[in-house]
Amino acid sequence: ESEGIKAVLTAARYLALVSMYGGFTAVVCSVFLIEHPKDPALTPPLSTAMLCTMCLSAQFFGVYLGLFICNTVKQYVQSSVVTKLMAVFEAGQKTVMFAPMLSILCWATRMRALQLAKAEDGTIPTTAGPPYWAQDCMYLATWSVLIQLTMAMIIPALSGEDIEMDENGCVKTPKNMNPIVTMSFEAIRYASLLSMYGGSSAVVVSMFLMTPENIPPYSEGHGMVPPPPQVPIGPNAPEMKVPIPGF
Repeated sequence: ESEGIKAVLTAARYLALVSMYGGFTAVVCSVFLIEHPKDPALTPPLSTAMLCTMCLSAQFFGVYLGLFICNTVKQYVQSSVVTKLMAVFEAGQKTVMFAPMLSILCWATRMRALQLAKAEDGTIPTTAGPPYWAQDCMYLATWSVLIQLTMAMIIPALSGEDIEMDENGCVKTPKNMNPIVTMSFEAIRYASLLSMYGGSSAVVVSMFLMTPENIPPYSEGHGMVPPPPQVPIGPNAPEMKVPIPGF
């Protein structure tokens, strides 16, 4: 009887996992497939917050999926390779712990920008968003997490030792590595840490500094990161004319 209950619980566990990852994949795909019902040219471009959230989500769910697969395989196969992979994903688990809060921070900042970007007629421009420098900081914080995750997977392959993480989720450089390589990894480690905390702090500050006059599309300029690919403008696309609130 206990074996039957165990089998049912295991099946329910895998069903829930497949449903969760299937739903996550479908949502991400829909972001790229959704079009305006009347004209694809009216489809708004992907926002920086959306791109950063998808990148962080892919890292987060990817690490936990790899850890789950390794745990499942280890129950049936005893292998040093599986044990090593588990150590890699466990280190990555500590690295991606910042992903959920960074995603929320990106969306909170975008929601504040949309609140300020509302035009006189009550509409919100499709190109509205936080200041360009704040969007660059979103990318900076997101990429720093990705760099840390990459290091967590590369260092074990180079050193052959188990991975150790510090309290900030950063990978500790193994002691038996070449001094030059050690210095390089330490530089990357602290640069990534500074980028993540600096970028996220700047995004928080931007929520207090942004005004309708210094956010897109009312402000001029562009960010350091190239914008995402735009939907080709069709013959039915209207010309963008947005009145500045209060003017």
